[in-house]
Amino acid sequence: MGIELFRGIAALMVLLTHYARFISSDNSALAFLWTGVDLFFVISGYVFAPMVLGPKTRGEASGKNHVTAYLLRRFFRLYPLYLFALILYYFFSPAAPEKLGYFIRHLFFLHTTASTTEAYFFNPAFWSLPVEVEFYLALPLLALLGGSARKLGLLFGLSLLLGMSLNYLRGPEDLFRVLSVHLTGILPEFIVGIFLHQAVQRTCTWPLALLVALLGAGIISADFLLRYGDMAVETNALLNAPFNFMAALGYALLMFPVLRIRDTAYPSWLASLALLSGALSYGVYLFHNLMPRILLRLGMEQQQGWAFFLLCTFLTLAMALLCYHFLENPARQYGRRLSARQLGRAGDADMIKRQATLRKP
Repeated sequence: MGIELFRGIAALMVLLTHYARFISSDNSALAFLWTGVDLFFVISGYVFAPMVLGPKTRGEASGKNHVTAYLLRRFFRLYPLYLFALILYYFFSPAAPEKLGYFIRHLFFLHTTASTTEAYFFNPAFWSLPVEVEFYLALPLLALLGGSARKLGLLFGLSLLLGMSLNYLRGPEDLFRVLSVHLTGILPEFIVGIFLHQAVQRTCTWPLALLVALLGAGIISADFLLRYGDMAVETNALLNAPFNFMAALGYALLMFPVLRIRDTAYPSWLASLALLSGALSYGVYLFHNLMPRILLRLGMEQQQGWAFFLLCTFLTLAMALLCYHFLENPARQYGRRLSARQLGRAGDADMIKRQATLRKP
């Protein structure tokens, strides 16, 4: 339940940072909430940690059928709703000579390989999806680590060094910037989620768990002050380089005590809220930047104030709910059925192979 609740919180954070302009002229505090994307990366690492850390049966980590089944689930979980959102953004985005080319590259998650203008053209939130896809594709390789803490720790150290270097060296539109917004720069945030999963499984007293959360809150506060407070260092490349990683680390520590709570301990109303927020999170993330554009196309000028903010938020939630029931969840279930069928064929093939081996003299 806890992880579903955090999915909803992350989506709400991203919505608020993009809607801040409706309710505040000085939105530095709300601008920090764009680190909700870093929270999403930690969540992804946590959710897929068992695939990396769990015990492997022979051939499971790299077997062709298992990888195919896994990729089918990921494709139908991510792509159908993304494609629908992308088509809507295409029709509600301003005309531009490069628009069709941008659209085609978005179809293949290549929109963060050239310029910020292209990456943000349809929906600024789309920039993180190529990173997620890259993580999904890397997971079967990470699973080959076999749950080795030493190997994972070494990978974490090397990827953190690479990520910090890319963030320090990157310019406005250069190769270092491109690499910094792909898995080459963001893998450490996913691995933090994997480590979080490990920590949650271990015995820990509640006073210690709360102390960990307090440390996380301190890291988040320091990160905010360094970036947006009186001590702002946004222009200092050396101090600014670890900003997103520190946000991810702080969120992981804050999540730690909550994720230790058993699902059965949640009151029914909170459990329902957590499941609903998790179900709507992907739709909210994809569609929240679309709603102001639709209202603008319908003749409503962009307004300031809570009324416009609440209207856009309500429309986003309604859109996310409808899409979840009629597209996102059906596509997800279809992907699961295809995956199960693929694994079933693999199981039948293994059984036939074993029987043939047993028949040999």
